[in-house]
Amino acid sequence: MGVADAVLAWFPLHPGFQAARAVIVELLGAMMAPHGPDIRLPEELMEVRNMLATRVEEWKRQWMLEGEQRGEQRGEQRGEQRGEQRGRQGAASAFLLRLLERRFGALPGWARDRVLAADPDTMEEWGVRVLDANTLEDVFA
Repeated sequence: MGVADAVLAWFPLHPGFQAARAVIVELLGAMMAPHGPDIRLPEELMEVRNMLATRVEEWKRQWMLEGEQRGEQRGEQRGEQRGEQRGRQGAASAFLLRLLERRFGALPGWARDRVLAADPDTMEEWGVRVLDANTLEDVFA
C-alpha cells in the first residue's frame, strides 16, 4: 500500500487535486471491476485506500484457497493416473505369471518376486521370451 499512501499524500499538495480525485476514483473503480462487480469505491481517497487494504487481504486468501484447490485437483488426477498405471502393471504381472506357470509349472518364489518387481517393458520382454525359452531361467536371462 506504499504507492497508494504516496499518491494520497501527493494530491492535497497540488492545486486542482479535487478534479483529479474524481478521475482517480473512477480509474480505480475500473481497475477493480474485474475483481467483483459489487465493489463500490468511496468518494474519499483515504477510504479507498483502507477499502483496498481490506480487499487485498480478502483476495490473497481467495487466491490461496483457489491455488490449494487447483493443487488438490492436480494431485488427485496424478493419483488416479498412477493408480491406473499400477492397475495395468498389476494386470501385466498377473498375466505373465500365468504364462510362466502354464509353461513351467509352479513358480519358485524368486521368479514370482522378479515379475512383481519388474517394470512393464521388462515384463513384455519376458513375455516374448516365454515362447522360446527352454527353462524358467532362460526367460529371465
